[in-house]
Amino acid sequence: MADDPPPPPQSASSKNEKMGVLMGGHADVSYSDALETAVPNALEIAVPQLKNRSLFIEAMRDPSRRSIAFNVVERNCRERLRQGEDGIKLYIQLLGYVRFANVTEAVDEFERRFVPMLDQALLKKKMKEAR
Repeated sequence: MADDPPPPPQSASSKNEKMGVLMGGHADVSYSDALETAVPNALEIAVPQLKNRSLFIEAMRDPSRRSIAFNVVERNCRERLRQGEDGIKLYIQLLGYVRFANVTEAVDEFERRFVPMLDQALLKKKMKEAR
């Protein structure tokens, strides 16, 4: 009501608490929740945001964290990856981040998982043009 005191201020937002988990803090949040908060969609990975790119790249070394990262990318970018030229550009950009981690299994898994989502006709055309 009008006489009720305002709620107490919070020292950190939910997002900041979740980021604390990824940055070595001790907040009680799962890695999956933290990654989804830190990287609400994979398009944020594709723009120069050092923290998000670093989190994504670091996740490539650990198979379970990599799986979570790829699940987030798939869920948030599945439709965009299918959108012709833009999808291929996004794929190449994300693949660059995966390659930067220098983990062969991560590159193989990324290609196996995400190439089928691309516009296959356009991809074949581009491959022919590259020859």
